[in-house]
Amino acid sequence: MLSACKCLFLHSIVAAPATWLLVSCCAAHLYHRLSLFSALCCTARSYHWSVCACIGTWCHDQSNVQGQHGQNLVFSNALYQGVPANDIWTANCMHPDVSHRGFGTDAADKAAPGDGMDFPSIAIAASPDSWSFQHFQDRVTHIILQGKHLTNTDTTYITGKEPASTVSALWEKLVPGSKKRVLHTSAQRWPIRAKELLFSCRAPLIHPWFAHKLAEEVGVVKWQKPLADRKVVLYCSRARDKGGRMQNGGRQFTNDDDVITALGTLLTVRDQGERLEVYDINKWNDNFDSMVQYFASNVRAIIGPHGGALVNLNWAPRDIAVIEVMPSNFFSLALYEQASVLGQTYGFMQLPSINPRNDMTVDIPELMGLVELSLGKERDGGVLHMVYEWHTDARKVM
Repeated sequence: MLSACKCLFLHSIVAAPATWLLVSCCAAHLYHRLSLFSALCCTARSYHWSVCACIGTWCHDQSNVQGQHGQNLVFSNALYQGVPANDIWTANCMHPDVSHRGFGTDAADKAAPGDGMDFPSIAIAASPDSWSFQHFQDRVTHIILQGKHLTNTDTTYITGKEPASTVSALWEKLVPGSKKRVLHTSAQRWPIRAKELLFSCRAPLIHPWFAHKLAEEVGVVKWQKPLADRKVVLYCSRARDKGGRMQNGGRQFTNDDDVITALGTLLTVRDQGERLEVYDINKWNDNFDSMVQYFASNVRAIIGPHGGALVNLNWAPRDIAVIEVMPSNFFSLALYEQASVLGQTYGFMQLPSINPRNDMTVDIPELMGLVELSLGKERDGGVLHMVYEWHTDARKVM
């Protein structure tokens, strides 16, 4: 099975100018089920390593993503002064223009030992809104996973402000001992010096390897059940009295109750043992493992307006149906892209925005038709393609 997969190539650059040294890059060998990496590290030479997007029973034709490149740069005796910056939407991590030029070693040598902070090893996780569930999942997890084989128990991650409970749970899954190994903005003192600095910000934003690797790390592979055994159709309301929790309060359905009633009726007519449940984030506040197990073992479909609750599609198997409703004055491809790289069935419906908050009134027959069309079916087609034009020759970026 694995030999049929086409792979993503992550190019690492090794060079040794006077001011910095990339000390390590690794060849990753993928093999069956939960063991992913057997790392053979190299130094002082140019090297390419390949990662195939197959986890357990998940395996896709990856021909559309061969052009993507990621880079792990490791600097010796480096200085970090907040560039790229945390939690702001600018040309930082995952942006084609993100730069590594700020990690100068001359300044690190001259800085007084008592000023700032000193570490044996740091890794930069400077993503926009790194504290939020959605953007930790779609950005910071990529940075962590891409460079994880180059870290050790002495590595401290430098990132943004303190996150909510679910993000804290994700940190612990990906970085054991994260309470001691993750330094948030509120505790940082500039400059930050390190004997070794890992820069993995040049990570592809959309690629199936990251989605499948994250699913493996949090337990989806371990807990997933076949489609026939998963009967829950999960409705994700953005109304607070139905378990929604959102910062902007918008993108709600004005006829929420009618949608819930119609979904219940549809499942009764289908007579396949499916049951409707309404997602309540409060149920999972302090039990991330149980939430992942619930999605992997029970959920057949996730339905609702665009928002953070739908991001939980990451904990569901590949044959789940994702039905996203988008207001006409707001548009995002994020969940379509994520469902696509996971090989999930994705359905999309757009409705007029009826106010500045982008609330919507659902066309119920249309939505029920889309649900009926999507339930219990696998999505056809390949995965998405996005090319990052980062230089892979160190001499061109120095």
